[in-house]
Amino acid sequence: MRLSQITVTFFIVALERTDVWWSEGLNIIQEIGRRIREVTDEKRATKFRIQQLGVTLQTGNVISILGSLPPEKELEELYNL
Repeated sequence: MRLSQITVTFFIVALERTDVWWSEGLNIIQEIGRRIREVTDEKRATKFRIQQLGVTLQTGNVISILGSLPPEKELEELYNL
């Protein structure tokens, strides 16, 4: 396949910090999982994609929390953990 023959489409997948999915975004992820399953015969492909997005969301949450701390302070120092 030549590079000029490849079509790329971008979709927005809205995912709230509480893991609430936008229905069209979830449909897209399920379709991607279905296509991966067809090619790889991995029956858990859709679950893996959803888990991957969940981990990405959690990582973003951690970065957001740590970014809100005062400089040179650890979480334990602020909250007595």
